[in-house]
Parts: sequence; C-alpha cells; structure tokens
Amino acid sequence: MRHLLTRGLPLALVLVFFSPTRASAGVILITSGSTIKDYGSVATPDGKAWIAQNLGRTDVTVGFAYDYFGVFWIDLWTWGGKYVVYRDKQGWEISEDRAAALLGKSPAELGKPFFYRFPLGLLIIGGCVVVFTPMAMLRKGKQRRVQRLLGDERYQGALQLMRERDEQRRALLQDWGEKASAAEAKGEAPPPKPELMATDDGFEAAVDHLAREGIPREEAEQNLAAVLTFLESQVPAGS
Repeated sequence: MRHLLTRGLPLALVLVFFSPTRASAGVILITSGSTIKDYGSVATPDGKAWIAQNLGRTDVTVGFAYDYFGVFWIDLWTWGGKYVVYRDKQGWEISEDRAAALLGKSPAELGKPFFYRFPLGLLIIGGCVVVFTPMAMLRKGKQRRVQRLLGDERYQGALQLMRERDEQRRALLQDWGEKASAAEAKGEAPPPKPELMATDDGFEAAVDHLAREGIPREEAEQNLAAVLTFLESQVPAGS
C-alpha cells in the first residue's frame, strides 16, 4: 500500500488554500493565490479506514489544489495542481488513483477541474480570437475589394457622375435661395422653388452608367453602395 503522503510529511497546504486574494493597486486588478476544488468527503468504507489508519482522523475532504493568476478575479493561468485530502487549514497530497479510490470512482471519472485545465480568462481570450479574427479578415477583404473598385475607371466615372448631379442640385438650390432673398428684400413674392431631381437620382444614373459599361445591374448596385459606405466612413466626424 502506497503511503498517504507522497512527498513526506504534511504539505505546506496550511493557510495557502484559504489565503485571501492578493490584488495590486492601480486600475488593473491583478489576482493571484492558491485555491482548492472540493470533490467531497471520503465515500467508501475502505477509504475511511485507510484515512483513519494514515491520518488518525476521518473528517477530511478530497480536493484538487492549485495556484492561479488572473485579472479582476478571472483566471488567466493555473499551475501546480495536486490531489489532496484536507481539513480546516491543513492538507496532505495524495495520488490521483488514491483520490479516485477514496471517492469510489475511477481516475477517468475523477479528472481534473475544468477551469484548472481551461482557465476562464483563456477561454474568453480564445473566444474573442475565434469571433473577431474572421470579422477583421472579412473587413480587410471588403476594404481591399473597395480599393480595387476605386481604381476601376468605370467606377471612377460613376462617382464623377454622382458628383456632377449633386453639384447641379446644389447650384439650383443656391440660385433659388439667392433670388428668394432678393425678392424678400424688395417685398416681392419669392420665385417658385425649382423642380429638383430626386436625391437618389445620382445613384441611379451612376448604376445606369455601370450597366452600360457591361457590369450586371445588381452587382453594380452592391459595389457602388459598398464604395459609398467606405467613402463615408473616411469622412471625419463633424465634417
């Protein structure tokens, strides 16, 4: 029979299992220390007899002790895991086989705690990588596609046509505004408001231009919308 203590006398599990979290001062709270995952009391008669023979007491709990490091109480790294039996502030290391036998389980059923093998902080970081990396790659891909479109003379012509339509609209409104102000100063009735092209007339004209260049209309609409969205995102806020 293997002796209960695999490393000699009672381990230095006193206080360390139950020591308060240490936190660094400042904005980022660093947490570290030692903890123990409780597996439960000794479950088998043979196990209780074995504990009584080796420890002279039976009121112990089986657990898994380990050290941890994290930020804001979210573990980023764990190490030093060991199976133990403990009571109050004193504990003794045991083997995995012995821990399983004391609980009436097989080593495969016992296993190590999930968050020891996979700290929550690493799961969060890994999840962010899985979610945001494809998003960033997709965004980069869209940007490269838009850059190619901006270098295409056909789309350059479509954007120029939109600018011209917009300038025509602005010029008509400015001319009408000046005439209306002059009429008001003379006490006369303002001239009738000009019939303006629809605000999306420039977009439709640009799509027609691209269709004449041999680009399928649906593709032209999607690409032109993507180009306009990209150009709008490049305009500083408040401009």
